[in-house]
Amino acid sequence: MRFKPNFPTLAFLVVSMFMPAIAQADTPETMARNLERFERYAGPPVEEMRNFRLYRWRPLGDRELAIWANPGDVYLVRIDGPCDGFDFVNTIHVTSSHRVVSRDFDAVEFQNQHCPIVSIQPVDYKALQRESDD
Repeated sequence: MRFKPNFPTLAFLVVSMFMPAIAQADTPETMARNLERFERYAGPPVEEMRNFRLYRWRPLGDRELAIWANPGDVYLVRIDGPCDGFDFVNTIHVTSSHRVVSRDFDAVEFQNQHCPIVSIQPVDYKALQRESDD
């Protein structure tokens, strides 16, 4: 006997496929709260990120993002923008030269957009995580 799905079953399956993507998107309010937290633990601006590898990233607004240059090095990065749709993309590319990302020289790229980096601040991510554990 062949399985013949009815419309409600098909609708449920289609919605279920897209739920993880919807659930992962932060709301503007969540991004604003996260930006506030990252700003609290951000140090003074630096000129560059050395030994850069894009390990992970998280949008914090339409001009801000957290970048994990590796598991232990986190930076608050501001881009010149806003860049359209930045806060909802899945994949970004960060330009670099010899694994060094420089303020005023490199950029965040996505969906054919080139968004220059205007600020790089190291984040005390361990302290930020301790706040989350409290």
